[in-house]
Amino acid sequence: EYTYLRPDDERYLDVVRSVLSGHPRHNRWINHQNFTHVAHRRIVKEIRAHGWLGWMRRHFPETPLIFLIRHPVMVIASQQRMGWKDHLGQLLEQPHLVEDHLQPYLDVLQSLETPWQRMVGHWCVDNLVAFRTVGAELATLVMYEEFVIDHERASQPLLQALGRSMDAATVAEAVARPS
Repeated sequence: EYTYLRPDDERYLDVVRSVLSGHPRHNRWINHQNFTHVAHRRIVKEIRAHGWLGWMRRHFPETPLIFLIRHPVMVIASQQRMGWKDHLGQLLEQPHLVEDHLQPYLDVLQSLETPWQRMVGHWCVDNLVAFRTVGAELATLVMYEEFVIDHERASQPLLQALGRSMDAATVAEAVARPS
């Protein structure tokens, strides 16, 4: 589900607090790559979080936010290979999202017809909202393509935001592991 949350919304506070504290250990999807018995830190990867990054920043300001952005053509090509459908309609049906961010672009977004066009529109909405609500000032911006070209250099801002350090071999090993 692609949900937009205004910063003052309190609907998901308990759920997100539980995830960030590591309590949903029984959830196989959340923990499918977690092999640690006792964790002192956690990274939560959420590919549908664009609409609530501003909400996260407001309610969990101590949580470092990493905003990973990838070129739209590569994102959509990957989504189509995996058989994903477009969800632009789901975004346009959210009154607060339209009111807060999409009204000036509504005619263009509603005119998109092909699956490719609609998926590009969805990518644009996701990233527009993310940049407007947290931007590079309140989250660490990381470009996926920079990781491909030079993962050691590209990982430095990410590691700094997380208060971590890694040698080049450990970074290479982490990048080689699919998420």
